[in-house]
This record gives sequence, structure tokens and C-alpha cells, in this order.
Amino acid sequence: MKYSKAEGQTKVLNAGLELQRTKLIARTWGNISARISDTQFVITPSGRAYDTLSPEDIVTVNIKDGAYEGHIKPSIEKMIHAAAYRNRPEAGFVIHTHQNYGSAISTMERELDLTHLHADVSPTDVDQLGGELVPCASYAFNGSQELADALEEQMRLHPNAKAFFMQHHGVLCIGKDYEEAFAAAHALERICEAEYRVLTGELFPDTNRPYQNFLSGSRTEDGRFVVISQTPFVTKYSELGKELLPFIDDYAQIIGLRAVSLPEHAGAAEITDALKESNAALVKGHGAICVGRTSSDAEAAAIVLEKNCIAALLAEKYSDIRSLSEQHAAADHEIYVNQYAKRITENR
Repeated sequence: MKYSKAEGQTKVLNAGLELQRTKLIARTWGNISARISDTQFVITPSGRAYDTLSPEDIVTVNIKDGAYEGHIKPSIEKMIHAAAYRNRPEAGFVIHTHQNYGSAISTMERELDLTHLHADVSPTDVDQLGGELVPCASYAFNGSQELADALEEQMRLHPNAKAFFMQHHGVLCIGKDYEEAFAAAHALERICEAEYRVLTGELFPDTNRPYQNFLSGSRTEDGRFVVISQTPFVTKYSELGKELLPFIDDYAQIIGLRAVSLPEHAGAAEITDALKESNAALVKGHGAICVGRTSSDAEAAAIVLEKNCIAALLAEKYSDIRSLSEQHAAADHEIYVNQYAKRITENR
């Protein structure tokens, strides 16, 4: 399907708001596009909050080479969308999300066989994804040509698949139109959650308890804002008394190489020292302390901490699940701090 430029821009904008509402994305994460011709698509801009956008902020990009129109920079993931439109002539809409359970399952670094699932899932959901499997593209830095190439390889190998994992990063869903792409994204998350519950067993937390994130009303010595995270997976992981390594790349980007585990009654000095090396620290049995330059940054740290704990609990059950290498995690963090933040400023 091809949309008119104006309709495509409106569809992309509405999709961003809907993805936030249904919690498949948070903040400015993820990206959405719509085909407007055989040679072009429109896509969300880089680093802009969806609720601040107008249709005119949605950027026109060439499918062949990623060149774009205007002064607003498109999402850094534009080339994975271009790959989808090149390989799927029928594709009219593409959604890239960092949804929690899909991202966690991506750390297993293998395809998900939809014909041999551990969990009882809806046949309709399986059909929404092509009915056979969800391929998995090998790890590469987000926004890189290597990631686009890895996805394009899987698209060629699996022409019926409508959803793809990107190792330690997130998922990509393709549809002939807005509705089909959305259906695939939601079906994938339901299937991944069902699989995750089976795979983690007794480590799956009680998500009905009143866990929460909240601003503590305090700041660190260097002026950073503080969020106390007592959400289900953060609290569950904190009970293990282990440091938290990066299993998801946006955790490495925002928080750093690791979050240490502090004892239950850690003092102020111990907490201060832990937060010098990282934007989060776990407190055994009580959740975590997250910090950021602004209140929004601190809340972002809490969001990615929760998602990384989801993946880390899966890794507790499966020893072959690897965290990101220290080299990759350090590079991800540096790229985020020195390049992505700059792009956000430029696009304001």
C-alpha cells in the first residue's frame, strides 16, 4: 500500500501516540514509517517526543539511499525501514519498537519458532506474524548500516515473516498498512510475554503488587535528579543481590556498563560512590535508585532499568544468554552521550 504524503505523515504521527498509549514504546524511543511511493517513505524525526510533533515534522526519506528532504533529521534507524521497503514491495507501514518482552526474548540470540512454542498462545497471533517463525538479526549498533544489513539478510531468508528480532535491541514489524503492522507488534508482544512467563517460571514477579517509580524529591551531590524504582522486575532482580550488566543496548546507553548491588541498609556515602560510576544502583530487596541530569533523564533511566531487569531475569534461567560485551556497552554509552543527545538538540 502507498499513502499520500499527508496521509502517511498523519498515520505515522498517530502511530507514535498509539504506541506510547499501549506502552510498546516510551519517550522518543522506537520509530515509525509509512510508504508514500515506490521510491520514498515518511518517518519520525530523531529524538523528538511524539506528543510535540505535527505532521509536517515527519520526514520524507528515499528508499534507495536514505537521503532526506528538509532540515529536520530523520530517525537514525531510517536504513532498517528502507531495507523493509526494498525487500517487501507490499509493505506500506513499518514499526520499530523496544517493547519489553520482545526485547528480552531478543537476548536469546535466536529465532522464535512459532510452530513449537512453549506457551499456549492464540493461533490468530501466530498468523499475524506470518505463521512460521520470528527471525533474529545479529547484533549491531543501533543506527548502523551493519544493523540494516543484518535485518535485510533475514528479510531475504524469510520472505513471509512480518516481525524480526534485533539482538539486544528490539523488534521490527512490517505490514501492508498501519493496521497490519500494529497487529503484528501487539501479537508479537503477547506471544513473547507468554513465552517469557514459561521460560522464567518462579522468577516471574508478582506484577499485581503496587510497585512504582517515583521521584524522591532529592538530588545527588552533583545535582542529578533521583528516581526510586520499585517496579516488579527491578524489585525482583534486586532480591538476588547481584550487579546488573547490560543485556539491552539502551540500558548501556543511558545507565552505563553496570549497576552495582548495595546491601539493604546501605548508607549515603555508599550510595553516592555507587552512583559516580553509573546512573543506577540496586538496593538488595528494595529496588533501585536511578539518577539523571534532568527529572526526565532520571525517569528514562528507571524505564530502561526495568526493561533490562526483565532480560536479566531470563538470563538467570538460561546461562547461554550473554550480556553485551564491555566494549560494545562502552561504545553504546559513548555514542548516546556524544552523538544522540546532540541530534536531539539539533532537531528541536
